[in-house]
Amino acid sequence: MLAGTDVKRPHIYRIVNASGRPVRIRGVANRKPCCGDVAPVAPTVLAPGQSIEVAVTLHIGLAAGQVVHFAALETEGAGESPVMIRTTALARPRATVEESEAMTTPPYPGESRRVSYAVRSFGTAANPPFSLDDRAIRTEAAAAWLGPASTRVEPETGLIENSRPMALTVTALGDAGSRSTTLEVLDGGVVVARKWLAWEVAQAIRATPAGLIIAADATDPLRVMLRSRDDRPFRILAATTRVEGLAIDPGGDAPAAGHTLTIRIERGPRAAVRSGEILIRTDHPRQPEVKVAAYLAAHPGATASKPDQEPSR
Repeated sequence: MLAGTDVKRPHIYRIVNASGRPVRIRGVANRKPCCGDVAPVAPTVLAPGQSIEVAVTLHIGLAAGQVVHFAALETEGAGESPVMIRTTALARPRATVEESEAMTTPPYPGESRRVSYAVRSFGTAANPPFSLDDRAIRTEAAAAWLGPASTRVEPETGLIENSRPMALTVTALGDAGSRSTTLEVLDGGVVVARKWLAWEVAQAIRATPAGLIIAADATDPLRVMLRSRDDRPFRILAATTRVEGLAIDPGGDAPAAGHTLTIRIERGPRAAVRSGEILIRTDHPRQPEVKVAAYLAAHPGATASKPDQEPSR
């Protein structure tokens, strides 16, 4: 059966006293009210061979998968156990979204990538599948149908399936890092399927380390290595910082896929600006700026790099 907020399925159970002695019935308890209702049963006594009916209405809801409900016919008497009534159903989703073409490489800032999906809606002759058009889709990404919808019918169950290909185009805006979006399928404004898409915006140039914590008694020069992740040669145009007490030597100006910056520590009066960034400008078309965090510690000790990065020595 198809999932849906208004889908309910009634069931009638006939419980027979096969014990050979009278059984006193106290009533029936709904052990899982989230998944169904149980009609009240008045207290009574069942003679041997007599029976009683218990009515259970299963609530399917929007969630697809197996739905399970429990009710208990409670009895009186020493050693008597309730009669457990288990009602189950397998709910088919009203819609699905399946990835057909994945994002093979992460985009660099400013680039776009496409991911393709097969969007499907399901129904029956009595409850047809909803149309797959622009009203059935909600997403923050750029979405486009790739063709018309097709329909097929399962001969065994009579289930009708509409299927239509779709593509999402995501653009990497801002700095490198994690991004995500969702693709939702709507039936009359109600979300019946949701697909989550996550991706990484790649760094064209990686700085190792990405940050420096410089001890108050540090004197040795520090080095930051820059590497082009797409192997494209680039030049360092400038390297500056507002952190006082640091002098930056960007090295040679010839194009290369890797560069090493030397950061010298110039001791003097107590620095007024002790934290900030080293801003490195490049001519790499995919990453014109690289930022390395820098902090001058107020106490002596070991100079450290940002966690999960290579040491700066």
